[in-house]
Amino acid sequence: MLLNGLWDKNLNFESRFPFDEFLFFFFSRIMKLMKCMFLQVFSILCAFLVPLSLFSKPFKINVHGKSAILINADNNKILFEKNPKDKRSPASLTKIATLLTALEIEKDFDRVVVSPAELLKKMSRKKKTEAGYVDPPYLLEPDAMSDGVYSNEKLSIRDLVYGMMLPSGDDSSNVLAHHLDENGIEGFMKKVNAKLRKIGCLDSHLDNPHGLYYPGHAVTAYDLALLASQAIKNEEFTKIISTINYQRPKTNKQPGRTIWNSNKLLRRGRFFYPKAFGIKTGYHETAGYSFVGAAKDMNRTLICVTLGCESYEEVFTDSIRMFDTAFIEKKLARKLLNAQDSLYTLPVKGAKEPLKAVLKDDLIYEYFPSEEEELSPSIVWNPVKMPFSVGEIVGAVQVKNERGDILLDEPLYVKENAIPSFGHRFKAVWGTIINVLIVSFVVFSIGFVGLWMFRFFRKLTEKIFRS
Repeated sequence: MLLNGLWDKNLNFESRFPFDEFLFFFFSRIMKLMKCMFLQVFSILCAFLVPLSLFSKPFKINVHGKSAILINADNNKILFEKNPKDKRSPASLTKIATLLTALEIEKDFDRVVVSPAELLKKMSRKKKTEAGYVDPPYLLEPDAMSDGVYSNEKLSIRDLVYGMMLPSGDDSSNVLAHHLDENGIEGFMKKVNAKLRKIGCLDSHLDNPHGLYYPGHAVTAYDLALLASQAIKNEEFTKIISTINYQRPKTNKQPGRTIWNSNKLLRRGRFFYPKAFGIKTGYHETAGYSFVGAAKDMNRTLICVTLGCESYEEVFTDSIRMFDTAFIEKKLARKLLNAQDSLYTLPVKGAKEPLKAVLKDDLIYEYFPSEEEELSPSIVWNPVKMPFSVGEIVGAVQVKNERGDILLDEPLYVKENAIPSFGHRFKAVWGTIINVLIVSFVVFSIGFVGLWMFRFFRKLTEKIFRS
């Protein structure tokens, strides 16, 4: 009956509510919202649909070494490899790890220490083998490399460091390691292996500071490349390995003399390589001839490793061949995004239409063909509020590699001025009205209080005069 009464009184829904207009308004808002969402998703997809996997073309290099590797030290990209994970005896390449660890421990190179006699004891390789290597791993050998350190000789840490790295003195290695840990060489080697693990050299283990053969004392070419890449970031390390000769001062046991670097890439002669600045040679019967080298030009810093060669001629030939192959490689340029076709949108509160942003310049990435890069593009927006205008920077298109390094960062600029929505305009007008009312209220209040105080003091004054 109630419903019938309502209908009888012409209180029907259609006459009281404009249903068609409501539906049009409702669906138009839904469509506008879906359009904004589509443009936003589409603009992001456009960035990610660009083929950004740059497939590498590794070098093909003929080398003598049983294991070898060439990397770009700037990003550790492998440019060439041959049996890089095979475990091999490193010989004096061990001293790279010894030096890097020593530099992190010792800061006073002028500190003078005494060489203990027990650290200079020698035993032939044959006797070590017959005894089953029960003696300390750091025990020296008669025909091993030596810096000529005497028992109880007083030497500075600097003298020991250069004596270890330039002429490759095993005796200097022992004395240095002994004085850099309270537990002697054993304690020092624990720090060396901890350092290797921290760098990522997970397939290597070192038992002594000089590299003489000992069961289990082994590395891989890959680990040596990682170690060298980390080591050359240390300025003092780079200074030492690039030194051609060092004047060893007079001590309490012997006169001063000049010691020379055994790295032939640094010295004038057949294998001199102007771009080289290190690092270390190595040899013993089991390891063969080995080398870790470093060279640099305007574009790249390279690390090469060659292990198990039959002569130093093969070692330096392999190194030069690897360096030359990389240094003559030319960069390629790839256009990742075209500025003319770029359009990125962002819904902004208070704007009638989504913000439209564009690139001013093409997104171009330069790379070496031998270096594989997995690139990840993304749009990074700045906090944007109304109003925004043409030419304003509101974000950027960034391209990162797999390590998260930002390779490209191109700004995004507003394409069109902001058009405020009805709600934003209403809010602005209402805000103005509110501000006017507040100001008016404050002015009125001040006037009212002032008037009241005037009357109060006036009455007070009249009362005083009457009295």
